[in-house]
Amino acid sequence: MNKKIPFVVFTSIAISFLLVYLVNDNYRSNSDIEKWEYLFYSQDFDEKERGYLIGSSMTVRINQTHIEKVLQENGQNIEIYNLGKPQDFPSERIQSLDSIINSKPKFVVYTIGYRDLKLVDEMPEGEGPRVIPTGKFTELNNFKLGDWSLNKLNFGVDLDNFKNPKLTTLQIIDQVGKKKIDPPIIKDPKHPFQYQIGKPILSEKEMNEKYHKINYRKNMFPEGKNGVALEKIVSELTSNEIKVFLHLAPYHELYRNVIPEEDEKKYITYTNNLSKKYGVIIIDHHLKYSDLEIWNDFRHIAFHEKSIQYYEDIANEILKGI
Repeated sequence: MNKKIPFVVFTSIAISFLLVYLVNDNYRSNSDIEKWEYLFYSQDFDEKERGYLIGSSMTVRINQTHIEKVLQENGQNIEIYNLGKPQDFPSERIQSLDSIINSKPKFVVYTIGYRDLKLVDEMPEGEGPRVIPTGKFTELNNFKLGDWSLNKLNFGVDLDNFKNPKLTTLQIIDQVGKKKIDPPIIKDPKHPFQYQIGKPILSEKEMNEKYHKINYRKNMFPEGKNGVALEKIVSELTSNEIKVFLHLAPYHELYRNVIPEEDEKKYITYTNNLSKKYGVIIIDHHLKYSDLEIWNDFRHIAFHEKSIQYYEDIANEILKGI
């Protein structure tokens, strides 16, 4: 019987390392977003002041280079990073909250839309509704077994970040496996997810033909996971003396025209309450720009030189608030 013990131990160790290898290989090929976030927040930041743009694909299409240029022309030597992630929601963004805080930006501009407080999201390209994630892992680091909690374990990583299991897995691999994580190919280190920004601008006629009928789903629910997560993000950022701008993203009037008055009221009431409670500065663009031919679809202004007025409006609102 005793002879079997070394074999069992060896087998267990071998299986463990095999799993680590497989997970590592999977993330190397399929999780550029998680890789980039890990590498970005792990770097030693210099003393330069930084501002972050965060949010979903509506953020990805904002030209941070032009905003940085406007700020610097007005005496604010601040580097601007566009950290928008496609299909991001507050219940997902909260997983990187500690990393954002620890990197000490001067301010954060969080671009949100109706979608961020809804239960089901209308998809512009007709691929059907997307059920919004609920952030199941956000309380995982509170798990306790007797007198022990996950935060008391130490694998050479910050287990406060276990809110983000993918990021923590990458950290464990980097520490235990002694393997350097290959950086994803990024054209602009200040705007990593540019692959969405090459979509064509639609003419007014094309917009009307494509989006003449939008089946709006009445499910605005600020009390849900995403509303709770967004308030938590705002609360933690402001308590750490990071100025927060809540940017209400523009929507084309073709979409706004189908929004029930009740949902519009819930959206505005929720964001105004955040502003009053935490001193958040509202940049309200949600009723603007429909008259301009700068749209990819009903909720995305194109990343394009034609959209310069939009970028300058954001920059000027930042200048007023910092």
